[in-house]
Amino acid sequence: MNFWRNKLDPFTKLTTDLGPIYVDRMFECVSLDRKPRDWRNSHQNEKILLYLAYLEKISKSLNTNQKKFSNFYKGYFYQELTKYQFDSKERQFFMKQAVDHYNLYLDKADVKDQVTYFAQWQVGLLLEKLNYPWVVVQNLLSNACKTDPKRGETVKKLVDHYISVRDWPIAYEHSLLSINCYYANNPIAIRHWYVDPDSYNWKVLDNHAQICLNISNQAEAEDTYVKLLHYVLNKSDEFDDTQIKQISGFRKKVGGRLSLALND
Repeated sequence: MNFWRNKLDPFTKLTTDLGPIYVDRMFECVSLDRKPRDWRNSHQNEKILLYLAYLEKISKSLNTNQKKFSNFYKGYFYQELTKYQFDSKERQFFMKQAVDHYNLYLDKADVKDQVTYFAQWQVGLLLEKLNYPWVVVQNLLSNACKTDPKRGETVKKLVDHYISVRDWPIAYEHSLLSINCYYANNPIAIRHWYVDPDSYNWKVLDNHAQICLNISNQAEAEDTYVKLLHYVLNKSDEFDDTQIKQISGFRKKVGGRLSLALND
C-alpha cells in the first residue's frame, strides 16, 4: 500500500474521480506492493480477486471515509468479475455482492458527483439483470440522472427500455430530455467513468425520430431526421454502409423534406 499512499491516497474522491483505468493501475501497485510490469502474465480476473482480497485485508485499518470508497471499489470489482466468470451461480453471486457494496457506498455518499452517478447507474443495471421489478430499476436510473446532469446514459437506458416495450409516449418523454440535454454534449473531457458515446451522438436523433413516428408526430420526426441526415453528411466516418442505407430509407416514412436536406 505504501507504494501509492506516499503519492495519492486510494480512498479519496480525488482518486476515484480519475476513473477506472487509473484505479486498475493503482490497485496493481497496492495489492501486493508489485509494480505494473510484474502483472503482465496475470489474467484480469485473477488480478481483480487479489484487489478484493487486499481490500478485505486492510478493511480494519480504514477510517469511516476510506471505508466508503473501499465499498465503491468492491462494488466495481465484483461487477467486473461478472465479465470473466461464466458459471451462472457465480455471476449471480458477484452481481449481488456488487449491488450490496455499491449500496453501502451510496448510503454514505454525501456529494452528487460522477462516482455516485456511476454507482446508481450500475445498481440499476445489475438489478435489472437480477430480475428485479422494472419500477425499482426505473427509480434508480431516474435518480441517477439528477445526480450528474451532464451524464445521459441512464436516460438512454430508459429510452431503450420503453422502445423495447413499445410504450411510445413514455419513450418520447425521456427521449426529449436526451435531445435537449445530452445530444452533442459528450462530457468525456470531464467525466471518466464509462462515458457511452451513443448517449450523446446521432443515435439520440435516430431514436427520437422513430419515437416521433410512432406517436404520429410527423413534423418533429421530419425535423429530427433532417438533423440526422446533416449529421451523416458531416460525420460519415461514424457510420457503416448499412447504417447509412437504413437512415436514408426513413425518407419514405417521414416525407419529402428529407430529400431537400441532402441538397441544403
